[in-house]
Amino acid sequence: MGIPGFDDLVNGGFHRGTVNTITGASGSGKTVFATQFIYEGIKNGEKGMTIMPLESAEFLK
Repeated sequence: MGIPGFDDLVNGGFHRGTVNTITGASGSGKTVFATQFIYEGIKNGEKGMTIMPLESAEFLK
């Protein structure tokens, strides 16, 4: 189970237990991708962490 489309683009998705960095230009969807990725993991009983030094907690809520 993963993210349809994304998993196809990266040959199956991220490997469990790895640390991954999402990079890209401003406005490319990094924050949206990261929050959706974490949200889907939480719904599946997984743990995760995002580090977004430029985003406030209120913005992410």
